Amino acid sequence: MDEKDLKKIEGMFKHHTGVLVESFKHKLDLVVEGQQALVEKVDGMGTRLDSIERRLDRLEVKVDVLETKIDAIEERVSAIAVIVSAIEVKVGVIEERVSVVEEKVVTIEEKVGTIEAKVSAIEEKLDTVAADLSAHRADTEVYKEYKVSEH
Repeated sequence: MDEKDLKKIEGMFKHHTGVLVESFKHKLDLVVEGQQALVEKVDGMGTRLDSIERRLDRLEVKVDVLETKIDAIEERVSAIAVIVSAIEVKVGVIEERVSVVEEKVVTIEEKVGTIEAKVSAIEEKLDTVAADLSAHRADTEVYKEYKVSEH
C-alpha cells in the first residue's frame, strides 16, 4: 500500500467518520429535542400540579370550615337532646299530676252526685213539709175560724 492509498483510506475514514459524526449529531439533536419536549411537558405538569395543589389547599380550608360547623351542630344537637330529656321528665311529672287531678275530679264528681241526691231528698222532704203545712193551715182556718197571717 502506498501513500496514495493511505490518503484515500484516510479520506474515506474521515468521510465515514464525518458521516458517523453527522448521524450521531443528528440523533443527539433528536434526543435533545425530545428532552426539551419532556422538560416543557414537565414544566407544564408543574404548573398544573401547582394549580391542583392550590385547589386542594382551598378544599382543605373548606373541609376545616365544614368540620367546625358540624362540631357546632353536634354541640347544638347535644344541647337539644338534654333539653328534650328535661322536657320528657317534666311531661312525665305533669302526666302524673294530671292523673292525680283526674282522680280527684272523679272523687268530686262522686261527692257532687251524693250531694245532689241528698239535695233531691231534702227538696222532697221540704215539698212534703210544705204540703203538710198548707194542709195544717187550711185545717186550722176551717175549724177555728182562725186566720194565720201571711207575714
